[in-house]
Amino acid sequence: MAPKCRYPKDLGLNDFLTFAKDMVTWLVGEVGKPDYQASVVAGFDLKVAALEAEIVAYSTLQSHVPELHRILDAKAKAIQTALQSMKTLLPVFFADPAIVGEFGLAVEIKLDNDDLYVIGQACLTHWGEVSADPAYAEVVTDFAELQTVFDEFMAARAGWVLSDQALDEAQNTILAERATVEEQERNIFNYYRSKHHDPKDEWWTDSPWGRTGDSNAPSGEIGVPANLQATLEGADVRISWSAVEGADGYYLVHTQFPPLFLRVYEGADTEFLHVRPDNGTHHYQVRAKVGDSYGAYCVAVSVEVVVEAPAPPVMLNIVLVEDGKTKVSWDSPEGVVYDGCSLFVADVPTGSPAPSKPASPMFHDLWVYSVTLDALAPGMTRYAWVTGEKNGAESEATGPVLISN
Repeated sequence: MAPKCRYPKDLGLNDFLTFAKDMVTWLVGEVGKPDYQASVVAGFDLKVAALEAEIVAYSTLQSHVPELHRILDAKAKAIQTALQSMKTLLPVFFADPAIVGEFGLAVEIKLDNDDLYVIGQACLTHWGEVSADPAYAEVVTDFAELQTVFDEFMAARAGWVLSDQALDEAQNTILAERATVEEQERNIFNYYRSKHHDPKDEWWTDSPWGRTGDSNAPSGEIGVPANLQATLEGADVRISWSAVEGADGYYLVHTQFPPLFLRVYEGADTEFLHVRPDNGTHHYQVRAKVGDSYGAYCVAVSVEVVVEAPAPPVMLNIVLVEDGKTKVSWDSPEGVVYDGCSLFVADVPTGSPAPSKPASPMFHDLWVYSVTLDALAPGMTRYAWVTGEKNGAESEATGPVLISN
């Protein structure tokens, strides 16, 4: 007989689907029996099928992600090469060493999507300001090529972002579909338990609550990992467990939204470092494997990740520059190096009440500490706030500072 499951809500996604499909199969055999309650069972097979369809859709989306990542990597390397070339090219034509800094190219150009976006944007923004200057005539073609590469990089980046959003939406849909299956499963379970109470085990009956098991179903011959621990190490979480005799690997799953656990590690090691997970409660389970067979999951452990917010930026300032544009600048407090900064901006008619900080920033993940903004319209006042981010935690906002035109 297949292993039985006391608590279906604790099963991983694929195991839960197997359990639900086995339950549908069992219910088909119950049709026409005196204890069969059609109203309790009605539509359960459709809900299980809908859950399976959403899992298939999610898996299809996942299969496309590696290719999108490869495309993005190629475009990122192209924009990095173009920016490095521009950084080398500019000093050839201009004796002023500050010219590289004015184009935002004074820093190391890393192969990081957010860094490349900020540097490329800063470089092309300054180019738009000076492109009509005859002194720059010899680099016009080079900047046109840079613009083309940057646009291709941004298109690939947008595709990657959309794929992340699509995966999030698909995961939320799976959670909703699973919740409807779980709710009806509980109703069916309670009905049959009332009809077939087993005095040896009051929690469940001997009828539909088992699973035939596919390649991922637990094998009673494989031990269960013991001593699962999740320990905070700064902004990271280290998960460790004891080795299982005879096991050749382990399968670690994680979630912030039970019961949907997703794999974060598969391999022979008995520990894994989960790098910089979001603030919140994180749950982990692990099981051992031998060849293509898996043992049962151990009891889940949880850890609360609370990353202390960094100190807020200092010396926030806003000034008018050429053509009515405004420049916002700030600095990090002593001893703090932000992973990125967010700039919030609001324009209101002069004399209006001061606005609240906008919910969304105008710029996010800024590693530079100054930004030049479009011209401020006559009769308007511009307000600016800035926050810093470190290890996934955001500081309090500094500001607002304001300037009127």
